[in-house]
Amino acid sequence: MKASVLNLCAAPEIITGIGHGKAVDWWSVGILLYEMLTGRSPFVSTNRNELYLNAIKGHVEFPNFVSNAAMDLIQKLLKRRPEERLGSGPDGVNELKHHAFFEGLDWAKLEKRLILPPYVPVIPVRRRTLVTHVIIILT
Repeated sequence: MKASVLNLCAAPEIITGIGHGKAVDWWSVGILLYEMLTGRSPFVSTNRNELYLNAIKGHVEFPNFVSNAAMDLIQKLLKRRPEERLGSGPDGVNELKHHAFFEGLDWAKLEKRLILPPYVPVIPVRRRTLVTHVIIILT
C-alpha cells in the first residue's frame, strides 16, 4: 500500500495549542502565497509527526524559480514566532504593503478595483438543470 502524502497549513501556535491571535492569518497568507507560486504546500510529509515538526521548526525550501522578493516575503510571513511575523508589528498590514514583493503596486487603485488583472479566465456558461432549479427554490 502506498503511503499518503500529507500537507499542512496550520501555524505552529495552533499545532502546539499555546493559543493564537491575528498572526495565524499572516501565516495562512504565507502558505497561500507559497502554494500559488509553487503549486504545492511548503510542508509535506508521509509522516504526520514529521509534518508537524517541520511546520513548528518553520524551515521552508523554495524552488529555483521563486524570486528573491517572493521568498523573503513568504519567509517573513512563516516566522515560527507569531510576534515576529510580517504584519504582526505595530504597522500591521502596512508592513506587507511596503515589502519589495509588492513594489509598484498602487494599493489605492487596487482597493478601488481600478487595476485590470493580467489574466481573466473564461468561465463557460453551464446549463441549468432541474436540480439547480430545485436548490434555488429551496434556498
